[in-house]
Amino acid sequence: RDRDLYRHLLECRENDAQMVLNTFQWLLDDPSLSPDLRRSFIVASQRLCKASNLYPECYDLSDIVLSNPYPLIAGGFADIYRGMFEGQEVSLKAIRIYQNTEIKRFLKVGLPFVIRSMG
Repeated sequence: RDRDLYRHLLECRENDAQMVLNTFQWLLDDPSLSPDLRRSFIVASQRLCKASNLYPECYDLSDIVLSNPYPLIAGGFADIYRGMFEGQEVSLKAIRIYQNTEIKRFLKVGLPFVIRSMG
């Protein structure tokens, strides 16, 4: 029965999948979540992201203003940019996606990760 419910959960698409992913992320943001539950939510989220081609909406950082359109540093899998986010200077890591590699698990080209600059 639990496997059937889990399979049904992973079959969610579009708005239903988005709602589940956002809810799972909200739960994962709670520091009091037990390690076992955290692991279960992460695995379920990863599988649902892959199946639905969606990701939690909080990952969409659309209010970023780049200081320069060219990266400060270009690496093998990602580029680092400087920019502003919510009034603070940040460094942005944009993952590069290659169609024919294992990196397909990242769902969006240039999915940014923000690191607030110190000092």
